[in-house]
Amino acid sequence: MSKFSKVHYEVIANAVAIVQEGISIGTMSNDSAIDEIIGVLQWVFKQDNPKFDEAKFAQACEEVK
Repeated sequence: MSKFSKVHYEVIANAVAIVQEGISIGTMSNDSAIDEIIGVLQWVFKQDNPKFDEAKFAQACEEVK
C-alpha cells in the first residue's frame, strides 16, 4: 500500500507548476528553482500542519543521501 495519496501528488505537482510558471514568465531564474520549490512546499505543509518545522525540512532538502 502506498504511503502517499492523490493529495500528496497534487501538492508536489502544484509546487513544481508554480515554479515552472515563474521561470517561463521570467519572474524567477532557473538557479533559484529548487529554493522556490522548497519554499512553496514549506508554505503548503505549514498551512496543513502549524507544527511543521520549516527549517528542518529545508535542511533535509539540502542533504545528499
